[in-house]
Amino acid sequence: MVMNKKIISVLFLLYFTFSGFHAFPQVKYWVNLKDKTGTPYTTANPSAFLTPQSILRRTTYNIAVNASDLPVNPSYITQIENVPNVTVMYASKWLNGVVVSIPDRTLAVTALSTIKTFSFVLDTTRVKKYHLSYNEPVNVNPQSDVTFGRASTTTSSGYNYGGSYWQNQQLNVICLHEQGYRGQGMTIAVLDVGFINADTFYGFDSLRNSGRILGTRDFDNGFSHAYYGGGHGTGVLSCMAGNVPGKMLGSAPLANYWLLKTEDGPSETVSEEYNWIRGAEFADSVGADILTTSLGYTEFDDPSQNHSYSTLTGRKAPMSIAATMAARKGLFVLNAAGNEGTTSWHYISVPGDADSICTVGAIDTLNNVADFSSVGPTFDKRIKPDLVARGLNSWITDGVSSGFPASGTSFATPILAGAVACFWQAHRSYNNMKVLDTLKKGADNHCSPNNSRGWGLPKMCPDLITVKSKAVLDRRNNHAGIKVKFVAVSASAQSDSVFTNADGTYSINLNPGTYKLIFSKQYYQYISYKDGSLFKIDLCAYINPESVILFRDPEAPEIQFDFTAFADPSTSQLTILLSDAGYDYLKIEVYDMSGKTLISGDADEKSTTIQLDVTNLSADIYLVNVKTSKGTKTKKILKR
Repeated sequence: MVMNKKIISVLFLLYFTFSGFHAFPQVKYWVNLKDKTGTPYTTANPSAFLTPQSILRRTTYNIAVNASDLPVNPSYITQIENVPNVTVMYASKWLNGVVVSIPDRTLAVTALSTIKTFSFVLDTTRVKKYHLSYNEPVNVNPQSDVTFGRASTTTSSGYNYGGSYWQNQQLNVICLHEQGYRGQGMTIAVLDVGFINADTFYGFDSLRNSGRILGTRDFDNGFSHAYYGGGHGTGVLSCMAGNVPGKMLGSAPLANYWLLKTEDGPSETVSEEYNWIRGAEFADSVGADILTTSLGYTEFDDPSQNHSYSTLTGRKAPMSIAATMAARKGLFVLNAAGNEGTTSWHYISVPGDADSICTVGAIDTLNNVADFSSVGPTFDKRIKPDLVARGLNSWITDGVSSGFPASGTSFATPILAGAVACFWQAHRSYNNMKVLDTLKKGADNHCSPNNSRGWGLPKMCPDLITVKSKAVLDRRNNHAGIKVKFVAVSASAQSDSVFTNADGTYSINLNPGTYKLIFSKQYYQYISYKDGSLFKIDLCAYINPESVILFRDPEAPEIQFDFTAFADPSTSQLTILLSDAGYDYLKIEVYDMSGKTLISGDADEKSTTIQLDVTNLSADIYLVNVKTSKGTKTKKILKR
């Protein structure tokens, strides 16, 4: 490859754009720098090195611009590239270093010796090359569109999901689509081996015509476009953005997309370890909200450099370190767990071991974990994967067919990524970590997460849990009106309240999660404790709360008898609501304005709600008289 000696501008460093190629074999080295001392850039002026969208994300979620955001010191780069036979290929601001190219290993000895004399250089290492772990999607039945049994693929919103119905329905993302959340305003960066036919295929025409492909980059070969290199990235993109009416619809059909080619595929399966990092930093710089990758890395071109299980700590592999850094910058990062579940390795791959990102496993249509889905834990015993989505017989397109089933965590990941975009759109006040925490705590395995499905299958519209129990008032016959307040404790919970019925029963539908309960009623001592500890319930392995008794506040005034009454013109019912119950006697009378008795009779003294049929009364004003052992009151009502 031929490479110009000079890097033209800081923007090339910021976005990691190649400026040329060498036409001869070369060796590459990572030069690790000690600091950014003397850089002309400052955190006080981020617009010099970050786009407005990237700055907005930081401002919105209170993420400070810090030294890791600053470009590598241009002076350091100049000094390194002035060393004979050395060409600076690109720089990483997050890891604070540069990759250099040297024509051969013999020249590298002298060049690296010179580089190591610089006071700002920490060390140098040979750039490693990974063997990629992925499979190109293959349409095994190109003559027909395979479909799966379902009641209907057309929803109330009018969308016809075709073969992609179940993979969306499993996540309840169709619920969000019907509420109008389809990814509008959200930006997803897709890092893959290439996106062949995505620029021409009719399944992406609405994406192209509306200008929602914000741009493309090829970080492997230095081109500005990425519409070549294989159909893997095309299949990944289709899971989120594909739209073939009656055949398929992606999980985020109205989101914006950056298509970033970070690998040389499919004929070449060797990738430089820093390519992914360059793509991730670019995604941050242009203001992406979500970064999704369906590739895994475990083996190097040189087998002696292969990862061991002990590498999977999230703090050793450069890509894993960068993935965590991306999450700290506010991006929601998803990475495929890998398809090594049936191999001797069977573990997740880099950068899926990173902390603070969402590593995605694969399930089938019945919510069973696919046997190929890679497992955890990480070497430091963190649970992986984090969540799962449909990855066995996922419905995709390769940019040729209108849809066919394909399998792999490669497709589970973007299906979930698109759903996350819609969920985050509906909860824009959440930062990326609250989104992940909420989805994990609302997933179907959150009570007992494990290393095959993690916290499980998340629900973009949570399935509600019905809570039923009883609360009563001491020495009273009527227990209506006790307020039962469920105060959210966990991220997935949502505070709500309900009032008891006359017999003290109550029922309420709640999001999954942990709640604190508070029982209260005027003139009674409220209860928020049980057995000396905070009264909480966790809707994992749910057991309905025990019945509670509220005791009257000894300092409360005597409850005065009162009532309200109204006539409902739609039902011709007179409703009388009493302030209390439990009288020695209760009598109801209705008079006209001349004093003539029209209705008279005893009522249940335990009741607080009394209804009378007044169909035979004409439209007029009437007097309602309520007599109890605690007093008598008369009020006017109007019947229309």
